[in-house]
Amino acid sequence: MGSCVPGAFAHLDHTILELDDAVSEARFNMTRLIENKSLPETWQDVEPDMQRSGVQHIHGKRRWVFIYENANEKDSTKRTIKIFMTPLGNFISFEYVQSFN
Repeated sequence: MGSCVPGAFAHLDHTILELDDAVSEARFNMTRLIENKSLPETWQDVEPDMQRSGVQHIHGKRRWVFIYENANEKDSTKRTIKIFMTPLGNFISFEYVQSFN
């Protein structure tokens, strides 16, 4: 993956959400994933790991990437997820990732 940018900036006509707004959008997307049964309800109160979350460059495009870890998940292959969003906070996808803890 690309480098993390610890904040959000507006560059000319390229707009990106401020961090607080991006966190709110990530929370909204997490709730939708739970409501759609894509994630179990145990994810409801899980907060993003802000040390590892932020703006990343993926395939030449800026993306918000929020990383969540759910210690209550029994299946270790489903304990960590990433939620990907556009710079404006539109949901792209989520994926389970291998946890290295």
